[in-house]
Amino acid sequence: MLTMCKSLLLLTLILLGSGCSNTPSESLAKEAFDQSVKNEGNGCLEITKFSKTNGMEQEIAGLGKLYEIDYKATVRTKEECYLASVPTSLSAYSAKKWAGEGHYMFGRVMEPMWGSKVAVGVTRDVEGKLFFQKTEKGWQPVK
Repeated sequence: MLTMCKSLLLLTLILLGSGCSNTPSESLAKEAFDQSVKNEGNGCLEITKFSKTNGMEQEIAGLGKLYEIDYKATVRTKEECYLASVPTSLSAYSAKKWAGEGHYMFGRVMEPMWGSKVAVGVTRDVEGKLFFQKTEKGWQPVK
């Protein structure tokens, strides 16, 4: 009888644990967003807030199960940089690196046409969507 109780308890724990991976977690979404910030922000941005606001599973022919996560986040500049003019963009580039790359005309640094220079500590609120695909190894970000 004791062995049967242990087996039932183990089965219950397995079923509860497997239910947790039915959708990507908020921490997995934050990891994917953090990678986007690192790639697009070129090291100039850091995340100060991140929250998953909604999610929806989809079945797409040829791709299998996808999960769409809506999020809201706040990012902050870690150094003086050029930040893209589009309010939802994460594109940024170090002002120091830009000047060091020789973007000069008539002895002055030419600013990039895609953004404007901002100081350290400037924040930007962004909203967007992240997509994940169900694989044998769990949910993976779609790039």
